[in-house]
Amino acid sequence: MNIAQAFQETVVQGDHQGMIDLLKKYEQSSKLSVNERGWVYWNVSDGYALLREPELLYANHRAFFEWGKENLTPEQLHWIVSNSTQALSLSLGNYFNYWIDWYHYACDHAPKLDTNRGVRFESHRALGGSLWVLERYSEMDSVLENMNQLIQEDDKWSNIFFARITYNKQRLTRLYHAGDFAGVEALVNETMDWIDVINNGALRISRKDEVVGSWEDINVSRN
Repeated sequence: MNIAQAFQETVVQGDHQGMIDLLKKYEQSSKLSVNERGWVYWNVSDGYALLREPELLYANHRAFFEWGKENLTPEQLHWIVSNSTQALSLSLGNYFNYWIDWYHYACDHAPKLDTNRGVRFESHRALGGSLWVLERYSEMDSVLENMNQLIQEDDKWSNIFFARITYNKQRLTRLYHAGDFAGVEALVNETMDWIDVINNGALRISRKDEVVGSWEDINVSRN
């Protein structure tokens, strides 16, 4: 059984500690490529997030960030901050502001390319959704603007429908809590128009299932 199959078994079983132990042993057993090591870091963090272990999660994810600065290509930096479960679990130990710092680092240093648009979107989506859950609504503006600028890059992007509806959903929350009810109504109508387009069959997207947490899995369309 290869590592991907063994990993998948722990995921299906919901054995988060078993998954962490498996990946740590794998990491020590052979020389890993950059993408393999990034996959290990990402999933160890995810395991600790699902176990609600914010201290262990913070230690691993800080190591992921420091390693990533030196080893990932700049276009991959948003991989580090691409999952809201990890972000929210950090908040359980008052580590959430570190996630925001890592996010800003990725925004400042990653180029805006079509080849990393998927992971950049996931990063914006993760932070915006986390701020929503934590009721830090006033901090959503800059993230929403980042998401909006990304959507404007290419209206033919394969992920455009999902991205627009995600952006509208998060923006609705921001407008509502700012008391802009006219803006809410207008945005609801716009969102329903997009949903009608999807329901009328404009969407024909298929995606290959990749190993959870891998670069290929995160940097992909969600349509």
